[in-house]
Amino acid sequence: MKWKNVEREFEEIKILFGMKNADVRLVIPKDFKVISGFALGSYWGRVDKTKKIITVKRNRPIQQIRNTIAHELAHLLFPNKPHWWIETFSYKIISIKDDYGRIGRYAKRYGHSPRELPSKKRLIEMAKEAAERLNL
Repeated sequence: MKWKNVEREFEEIKILFGMKNADVRLVIPKDFKVISGFALGSYWGRVDKTKKIITVKRNRPIQQIRNTIAHELAHLLFPNKPHWWIETFSYKIISIKDDYGRIGRYAKRYGHSPRELPSKKRLIEMAKEAAERLNL
């Protein structure tokens, strides 16, 4: 996928989460490493919470890219939530399935279920509330 298409997906998800004017940037993996000091490595995406930047691999199917963007933005919106919650949040928001169904590997590993999270509609409301509360 072309990077400009990834950027478009990023902007759409920011709007969905009420972060249209947020000072959060999407950068290419190479720039992420320069700015944050961390390489993307085998991860599909990463976030630097202090610098408010995220990066994603662009050589993934569109649904995985959207899921990864939602996942990384969720780390900013819900900094105290465990990883399984963030993962399940993004799966429900993007309506994605993988080898683990709609659960995700961390939720499955730690015995959690998507039923533990509110509806997709409520999760989007929560994201907007968090964006406003955190001035994102």
